[in-house]
Amino acid sequence: MHAEPGVDVLALPLGAEVPESNITDYASLRQLLDLFNTEARARGAPVVDLHVVELRDALAHGRVYSKTQAYPLTLVKFDKPKGGRARVMYRALMDEGWFGQQMKMLVDAMQIIIPGFEP
Repeated sequence: MHAEPGVDVLALPLGAEVPESNITDYASLRQLLDLFNTEARARGAPVVDLHVVELRDALAHGRVYSKTQAYPLTLVKFDKPKGGRARVMYRALMDEGWFGQQMKMLVDAMQIIIPGFEP
């Protein structure tokens, strides 16, 4: 995605207004990746693992628990409560292996989206 020509996105001050463009699109991460993957499939190119969205949502909206102040931690995300009950939508034991797997998934996604990307 590109900003409007002539707009230096890195120099924009808080409160600045810019012309609507691909970069200001208010699509969700899932919508953007669905669009990217549709175009990638049409070209026979690799697609991004949609678990990236699940991870993002869990990190942004989940809760981290531990019985101690040490690792491993448990990440839990609940859906919107209905009738006084909330369903568990995501649960992960956040240990060294989990962090390594998530980093690999994210680096793989970045390398698909930005060929030549190196962490």
